Amino acid sequence: GIDFNPTFFSHEKAAKLTLSIPDEEIRRFWIRHGQACIRISRYFAEELGQSCVMNIWIPDGYKDILDYNIKCNTKNMDIILTF
Repeated sequence: GIDFNPTFFSHEKAAKLTLSIPDEEIRRFWIRHGQACIRISRYFAEELGQSCVMNIWIPDGYKDILDYNIKCNTKNMDIILTF
């Protein structure tokens, strides 16, 4: 199978946060990005006749602030479930 990574970093709209950013326009951009990546993963799987695992890594949060990380991760999971 294939491991497909929908990059949520190294982009001008990822300067601070992605799915957990308060800016609705930027958050919608990243949601659409995740949805498009699911379609790409499905296409790979169908065309190759094998599994394609979409490995989501979201860089939101701050390493040393646990409470903030928990809030970001909870918000991110709620959003990912809408993909």
